[in-house]
Amino acid sequence: MLQQGDAWSDPQRYFRTRYDELREQFLAGRQGLYRLVCAWCQNRIGWKRKTATVPGELSHGICPACATDLVSKMHALLEALSQILLTGP
Repeated sequence: MLQQGDAWSDPQRYFRTRYDELREQFLAGRQGLYRLVCAWCQNRIGWKRKTATVPGELSHGICPACATDLVSKMHALLEALSQILLTGP
C-alpha cells in the first residue's frame, strides 16, 4: 500500500509544481497588460499592453455591440436634427 501511495504522490507533486510554475509565468506576463472593459455594459473586451506605468489594472473601451447601438442612435439623432432644421421652428 505504501508503494501505491508513493506512485500517486509523485505525479501529483509534478503536476502541482508545473502548475505553480506556469501560473507564475502567466501572472508575470499579465503585469504588463490592462484588462479592457466596456464602459457601457461592463463586459470584458480583452487585454491591451500597458504603454506607461499607470496605476490600476483596468481600462475602458467600447464593445462592438454597444458601438453599433451607439452609432445607430447617433444616426437617428442626426436625422431628427436635420428634419427639425429643414422644417424650421
